[in-house]
Amino acid sequence: ALAKGGGKLVGSWGSDTDGTVCLAGDNGTGKVYCFKGQWKEETGLPSSFLLADVWLSGQNDIWVVGLSSTLMHWDGFSWTAFTPPVPGNLNSIWGTGPTDVWAVGDQGLLIHWDGTAWSTAASQTTEHLRAAFGLATNDVFVVGQKGVVMHYGGLVWAASPVRPVQDVPVEDNLYAVHGVASDDLWAVGGTGQVLRWDGAEWISEELELTTTMRGVYAVAGNDVYAVGND
Repeated sequence: ALAKGGGKLVGSWGSDTDGTVCLAGDNGTGKVYCFKGQWKEETGLPSSFLLADVWLSGQNDIWVVGLSSTLMHWDGFSWTAFTPPVPGNLNSIWGTGPTDVWAVGDQGLLIHWDGTAWSTAASQTTEHLRAAFGLATNDVFVVGQKGVVMHYGGLVWAASPVRPVQDVPVEDNLYAVHGVASDDLWAVGGTGQVLRWDGAEWISEELELTTTMRGVYAVAGNDVYAVGND
């Protein structure tokens, strides 16, 4: 078993470049497991705080985020702790490559890595941000508390339009976002909320679900998986 003695795994990512896959979670303290030909627990982590997510571009470029400003990087030789430009819980991390990585957190916390340093970005919201995903350096979405969806088009972050359901705004917490094209993405969240982006606005899918959805992955426009808990 990967996480001996219990615990939970809450974040995962894999690289198309070299086949590396990593999982992040906790077993009382933060844990990272990576597949580089075989599964192995990562050692020498500079922080023991609970972890929330992991992203990587390859086996020598792995980022992990978590509670209490936890921000760690593996460069192929050792793990290094970074101090975010703004303190806070970090909930998700995603990037296009080694010089373009976004991390999001509580109270609208949004930071960017350019390959040299982390900097603060104006998220235009104070809601807790739960997940980030994009399709290009100038096409990135983040989702979070109270149905917030923000989009980065290359210059600034701005609210992404969500169509009301029967004139009622969508305010369910959103926990995950993923997609396959700039006009075909999915976001999921509380009380079975499933939103689909068509390139112009997010539209709520009419599904008979009450389960809180925690993750979503799109293989194709007509092949999408979502997972959650009661």
